[in-house]
Amino acid sequence: MLVLGLCVVLVVGVVWVAGASAAGLPTALAAGGVKFGADATSISAPVYELSNGNKIECTTSTTGTSEEETGSTGYFHIKFVGCVGEVSGIKAKCTGLGDSTTGEVLTLGKYDLVYDTAGSELGVAILFLFGATHLTCAGLFLNVFEGTLLCLIKEPYVEKVLHEMVCIGKEGKQEETLINDNGETVSPSLIVTEGENSKPSLDIKAKWLLLWLNLSTKENVKVVVHMA
Repeated sequence: MLVLGLCVVLVVGVVWVAGASAAGLPTALAAGGVKFGADATSISAPVYELSNGNKIECTTSTTGTSEEETGSTGYFHIKFVGCVGEVSGIKAKCTGLGDSTTGEVLTLGKYDLVYDTAGSELGVAILFLFGATHLTCAGLFLNVFEGTLLCLIKEPYVEKVLHEMVCIGKEGKQEETLINDNGETVSPSLIVTEGENSKPSLDIKAKWLLLWLNLSTKENVKVVVHMA
């Protein structure tokens, strides 16, 4: 299943407070019981916004086919394209550490399906787990970020081949919260190291369309999320 993130040397296996993976998490199931994954295409320009006012805007993002590990967990990789950073009105193209194309940032990582607490009904979200991730904007600034990003799945309980995923935040703070498998409410957090002393928080605003695929045939397959 899945998609999303921002950069290159991504260390999977983050230590995080929500301990997702056990029973109690929502589960995505494909029609016919096939092993499935998803390709995602952004339908908005992804924005990487720091609490100190600095930001990066990308023109789009794409993914290869991500693969589920279980019905609640899996792996993703995302390439952000046309990324430009801005500090005090000065702009420069941003590139992930090790990426060969200026303006592109590649991200790898692991995700968990979790319950989201934002709406009147219990929703489903994807929690992306990032290790230390590096990017630079032509010497304008160097950012290293790590932590968790939460993105809401629209109509998760409706069986279909295409779901919308939304990540929202403001001034470096994510707006969604989640319930972990211990029944605790947790706020996701991405922390950035910018220079020697600055550690602003980060939110990533974006919308994606998730196209579910049968991993064997690469044909479209219907997927629905079941509550635990």
